[in-house]
Amino acid sequence: MASSEWEITLRHYRLLSSQPAFARQVLRCPHFPPTEETTERPRQRLRSQHSQRSSDAATHRWRELSSTLVLASLLSSCLSPQGEQELCVHWTLRAAGQTFKEGVSCLRRLMALRASAMSERWDLGRFKRITYDVLCQNTSARADRRRELHGGACLLHAGTPAQASRRAPVAGLAFADCIGPDPGHFQRRPLYPNQKCLVVLARCGGLSCGDIPGGEVAVLAHLRRLFQRTRRYHDIQGVELALLDHFQLDLSQIECEAKELARVLLGEIGKVDQAEFGAQLQLLVALLRRKNCRWWQLTPEQLKTMEEVLKRQKRAELFAEFDAWAHPEKFSEEEVLSHIHRCTVKGTSFAQILSSLEHWQLAARLDPSSALRCAVAWLRTRHAFAQAVVLFKHLELWRSEVHLDAFELEALLALQRLVRTDRRQLAAALAALHAAAGTPLGQPPRAWAWAAKAMSSGSKGPIHWPAWARTMEKGAGKVLGLGVPWRLIRSAREMEESLEVLSASSILGMDAEWAPDSSSGLAILQLATWEEVHIWDLQEGPPEAFGPLLQKLLGSNRARKLGFGFAISDWPRLSSLLGSDPSLLRLVDLERLEPTSSGLKGLVAKALGHKLDKTEQSSDWTARPLSEKQLQYAALDAHCLLQIMKALAPKEEDLKSLEVDLDQKRLQCVEETDAQLPGVELRVGQVEEVCGVPGSRSLSSCRVSLGHRSKQVVQGGHVLCLHQRVLVICNLRPRQLHGVTSEAGLLVAAASPGRAARRTARRAAARPPEAAQLGEAVDGERKYPLLDISSPENPWTRAARRLSTGHGLVLLDGRPLLCAGQPCQIDQEGGRFE
Repeated sequence: MASSEWEITLRHYRLLSSQPAFARQVLRCPHFPPTEETTERPRQRLRSQHSQRSSDAATHRWRELSSTLVLASLLSSCLSPQGEQELCVHWTLRAAGQTFKEGVSCLRRLMALRASAMSERWDLGRFKRITYDVLCQNTSARADRRRELHGGACLLHAGTPAQASRRAPVAGLAFADCIGPDPGHFQRRPLYPNQKCLVVLARCGGLSCGDIPGGEVAVLAHLRRLFQRTRRYHDIQGVELALLDHFQLDLSQIECEAKELARVLLGEIGKVDQAEFGAQLQLLVALLRRKNCRWWQLTPEQLKTMEEVLKRQKRAELFAEFDAWAHPEKFSEEEVLSHIHRCTVKGTSFAQILSSLEHWQLAARLDPSSALRCAVAWLRTRHAFAQAVVLFKHLELWRSEVHLDAFELEALLALQRLVRTDRRQLAAALAALHAAAGTPLGQPPRAWAWAAKAMSSGSKGPIHWPAWARTMEKGAGKVLGLGVPWRLIRSAREMEESLEVLSASSILGMDAEWAPDSSSGLAILQLATWEEVHIWDLQEGPPEAFGPLLQKLLGSNRARKLGFGFAISDWPRLSSLLGSDPSLLRLVDLERLEPTSSGLKGLVAKALGHKLDKTEQSSDWTARPLSEKQLQYAALDAHCLLQIMKALAPKEEDLKSLEVDLDQKRLQCVEETDAQLPGVELRVGQVEEVCGVPGSRSLSSCRVSLGHRSKQVVQGGHVLCLHQRVLVICNLRPRQLHGVTSEAGLLVAAASPGRAARRTARRAAARPPEAAQLGEAVDGERKYPLLDISSPENPWTRAARRLSTGHGLVLLDGRPLLCAGQPCQIDQEGGRFE
């Protein structure tokens, strides 16, 4: 099209788009009714509204047609590459509309224009690209175009069954247009759309052979044309295989064309330049594996040529698949049965097991339970998902409802892992599940693609599917929510009413919050029952009221109190608010009931299968008013303790053995009179490994052996070397430092206190005596709870005040610290411990 004609086309489109009245006149549409609605009767008003809707629909149809005409003009225009790309993108978005049906309608309009005279100057390559772009604008194919595999064979298009039923009629007509002949003149080159359009139409439209005019006969005829057209190695595409899988067609229905194609390709593959091998090689193997070697009637020379090509390419996995297909007798019957019973496969022998299993026909000799266990084990192996589906289908385990339900649940969990980790394997897994459409595993409502899309985008999934509902109930990847109301307690009257409710409960969940960068007291105290959570605001409430009320509640023997590290971190702060003689009776620390290295968050994941959102933990709890998110987080922190105890279901005698009574005496940690460092578990260790912490200049990570166990320690400064003996503080609460978990601490002394610059102070680790054994404790075998060093008053802080150095020794209260009857030493004269 000349530049003047192009400008005229654009001018006409702008005119028709901005002047709806003129567009309706061109289309012979009725005009708008009178605008004076006040003079109309009700029946006339309804008639005018109907006429206006008809006019708007006609205008919309005209805009669709005019935008398609402008898009068609780009097929023969002479534009610069940059200008062409910008205009194509703009008009493709305009013409494709906003729904899949509108994109299909635009595709059909472009296909119909092939019969007009304007198509004589169209460029075939541009026509193929624009037809595919128009169709993919409003489907998941648009996002997946960057991840196209094997020429479009493994595109993922997820849609609900209801969407597919609505799309099927128009998609079937467009499919028939795409596989039909070109209605244009024979003087020009035939114009046909991109063949990947057929895959998009079939999958997004949820097409079956019955939805296409001509039915299965028309689809098979088109596949025969594609197979006959492919006469060179470079012509292999994934479209043929994708259509065979989608419509559940067998190669036996096009046997002559398939065998002739295999003969031509295998004869040419030895002549292809090695640098030109790509995805076509994998597609050729996938085509051959659809039937056994006897069906193809291939000669040994052809098989040998293919093996040599795969070896030269160093495609180990692909060679293993081809070798298993060509030599199914490589595994004996006993070896196949042994592999399935052990559920373990080494290397890439999954395909060999399946091939040998089918060759020896061992399905009747396998126990269904053992076979199901093997299939589930394969599902959990990332690159064996497709083989697990084939195994489950081949052994017909789907005939048992119990086995089918169990396999579906595990398959959904495996899909969830693939969505997060491996998009390429996800496409192969969905293709394998779709190929099982002849069984209940692949039939509605088992919408695997829909489920995978919901997992990746967080949208609503197929809740009508029982396996999906059970997966969601297990909380895989879900964040724990609060299912009970909470109340904010501020005034003295509200505290008295709250005390009456809490005193009637037999069990309470307790937690507290304070400013992380402050050494002040508590900001709020959360007390949870099964029905609701009470949040006491200790900053706004009157101290003369909440102190006695809290002491009355906490000092009562009626209710059992649940906490997580409460005695170490929360109780020292809370006790200062309760008067001169504070006490907390019947406290059960869930950290001792179920030890975990990742705190409350790890315990929630382990016991409840949910994630605990700790975003608000480091927020400012002293600022007022508290936000809704802060209060929601605080209430959940206390209520989740009740949920954890219910999920763990401990015995009553175990709970009674864990109950402790805290008072002023226990607060001062005077537990044993003969203890050197009460509350601190100090043991002898030896450094096994030292390395720097990524992202930090001064921290180093080391693995310290304690005899029967080991601890990972993150330490500031490079004070350690291999095989060095150290003293390890073993009961520190684990914490994350630059992404590395520090599970313990070291007894390290800084240089003399007279130095002002602490960062540059020289540090030295304490050395236990040579007579002390690895793992030996300084204070003897005593059980101490985990220490929270963020608490302003904790056992380590009190112990560090008593430690010092002098004359090359570690001193406790001015006397040498003994271990195994001998003093502990240090490589400096004087300093302080950290």
